[in-house]
Amino acid sequence: MAEAAISEAHGLFSSDLPPLPENRIVVGFGMVSVDYVAIVDAFPKPDEKVRGRSLQVFGGGNAANALTCASRLGLTPKLITKVGDDSLGQSALAELEADGVDTSLVKISDGGTSTSTYVIVDKQMKTRTCIYTLGVPAMVPDDLPKTKLLSALNEAKLAYFDGRSTKPALVVAQEEIENKRAINTMLDSIDVDRDELDSDGKLLNRSVVTKAITKLLHVQAARMSIPILVEAERKKAGLGSLLDLATYIICSEKFPQAWTSVSSIPKALVSILLKYPNVKFVIATLGEKGCVMIDRRTCGEDPHLDAIDVDSLTESLKRRIDENVTTPTFVASESSVKLRANGIGTLFGKLLLGTAEKVPPSEILDTTGAGDAFIGAVLYGMPPEKMLPFSCQVMIWCGIALSSDGKVPAMGPNLYLQQYVAGHWVLVLDYHRGTIRVWLHSCVRLTFK
Repeated sequence: MAEAAISEAHGLFSSDLPPLPENRIVVGFGMVSVDYVAIVDAFPKPDEKVRGRSLQVFGGGNAANALTCASRLGLTPKLITKVGDDSLGQSALAELEADGVDTSLVKISDGGTSTSTYVIVDKQMKTRTCIYTLGVPAMVPDDLPKTKLLSALNEAKLAYFDGRSTKPALVVAQEEIENKRAINTMLDSIDVDRDELDSDGKLLNRSVVTKAITKLLHVQAARMSIPILVEAERKKAGLGSLLDLATYIICSEKFPQAWTSVSSIPKALVSILLKYPNVKFVIATLGEKGCVMIDRRTCGEDPHLDAIDVDSLTESLKRRIDENVTTPTFVASESSVKLRANGIGTLFGKLLLGTAEKVPPSEILDTTGAGDAFIGAVLYGMPPEKMLPFSCQVMIWCGIALSSDGKVPAMGPNLYLQQYVAGHWVLVLDYHRGTIRVWLHSCVRLTFK
C-alpha cells in the first residue's frame, strides 16, 4: 500500500517557475544578536582550558539570519526587534543594512545593551554550543506605535516569527496592552496567571509580556489575512498560542517529538497538523539527513481511501532515494494520501523527504545559522517540490568553507553564504547552461497571497 502511494524522485533543477510577485516584502519578528564564534579542536571538559583555533565576530540571531538569507535571494525583508545603543547593536544593524534588510522598525534603546551569543564550534564532533545573554531592557508595548505596526503589516505579504520567547517581534500600541479588558481577553487565550498583573492591570513578568505582545501581533496578522510562518526550535511557554495562528511551521529535528511526546518524527508531524488545523504544512529539518515535510491537502479527499501508516510510507520513500546523487533532491508520496498515525488520527496530505547536499566532513566549517538559512530559503518560497532541495542546499552550503586552502574565510557566515549565492551558484549556472537561473525568478506560491 505504501509503495503504491509514492511518486518518483525529483532533482533540483527545473525551468517551469514563474517570476516573483511584485510585492516581495516579508516582515520578520525576532532575535538579532552579535555572535562570538570560537572554533576548538574538541569541546572543553569542566574546569579545562583549551586553545581556540580562531575567534570571529558576526551578526547573528534567528530572525536576522533568516531575513539576511531572504534578502540575498531577492525578497525585501523588514526586521522588527530591539537592540541597545551600544557598539554591538550598531554593528548588528550596520551588517543587516548592508545586506539589504530594512531596520527602520528596530527599536534602539538609549543606554540599553544588545543581545550577544558565544558560539563554541567543536571541530571533532561537528557540533556548536551557544551561550546567549539577552539584551536589556526588553521590548515593551510602547516601543512601536500602532501606526507603524499597521503600516508594516499592510505592506507585507508574509509575517515570520522566529519563536523566540525572549524577544517580541513586533509590538502594538500602549493603549491596547494597558486596557485591562483587552489584557483579560488576551490572557484567556494564552493561559497566563492573573497573578502576573499588578494593581493597574499591567503585565509584570518579562516572559509574560513577551507572550502577550507576540500573541496580539499574531492576532493582528491573522485578522489582516497575512500568512504566518512560525519557527519552532524547542518547547517554550506560550509557543502553543503562536502555533494556533500559524499558516506554516518549521521545526528543529528534536522539536516534533518533544512537543507531542510521540514516538517518531513523521507521526509527530501528523499530530501537529491535527492539533493546529490552520497550518498548511509543517517541516522538520534533519541536519545532514535533509528534512521531512507534510503538506496538508484539503481538496480531492476520498473518504473511502485506505489510510497508510505514515512511518511505513516514510521508510518506503527513504528506499527510493538514490544515494549516488550528491545534490539535493526529494522524493514524495502521491498528491493526496490518507496518512495514519496510530493512536493519534488521520489526515489527507502529501509526504515529502528532502535530501541534503553530500559534503565531505573536511569541508564542513560550522553549522551555525544553517537552520536560519533554511528558513530564509523557505521564505523565498518555491512549491514544496522545488523548495525542499533548494532550502537544503542553502542550509548545507552555509556551513562550508570557500577557501581552497581550508582556511576560514575573512567574512562571516552571512557574507559567506552570499558568496555562494552570488559566486558559487553563478559558476554552477555557467556549467549547467542556465538551468539554475530559475532559482532567482521563482514564484512564492506557498507564502505569498
